[in-house]
Amino acid sequence: MKIENPDMMISVADAKKIIEENSFTSARVLLPLDQAGGLVLAEDFISGIDVPAYPQSSMDGYAFSYGSWGRGKRLHVTGEMAAGSDRVNKILPGETVRIFTGAAVPQGADTVLMQEKSKLENGELVVEDDNLNAGDNVRLQGAEIKKGSLALSKGTLLTPAA
Repeated sequence: MKIENPDMMISVADAKKIIEENSFTSARVLLPLDQAGGLVLAEDFISGIDVPAYPQSSMDGYAFSYGSWGRGKRLHVTGEMAAGSDRVNKILPGETVRIFTGAAVPQGADTVLMQEKSKLENGELVVEDDNLNAGDNVRLQGAEIKKGSLALSKGTLLTPAA
């Protein structure tokens, strides 16, 4: 459809027809993610994994079992968990490990104390946080995206933030 007079009003139906005649649908392509930036997702993306994939520390500090700690009680520091480490640590009641943001919370721990609210004395952790609660500073497995759930919707523009 050609518009004879650009100042003339057209109907909604004619406007839709013009859009349809001048639009196209791209063919679907399967690309590696690093080549898909700026493209639009052709179908819903269902996650094949939990995100995070394991309980994860959301800050630098010390991981321990909240139930094994009591106000005024010291915890024995037994090791360290770095982000990206594939080492699986297990702690026992009364123990703690130094942990970094993004690291897997060791088996037996459920709470991370911020390093700013801690003090070390002779290899033992002194908790200096009167407001500490069980589960603080731990991202649970699948807290952001559950395996099998919708991760990105059809029509999403693929960007680093998507």
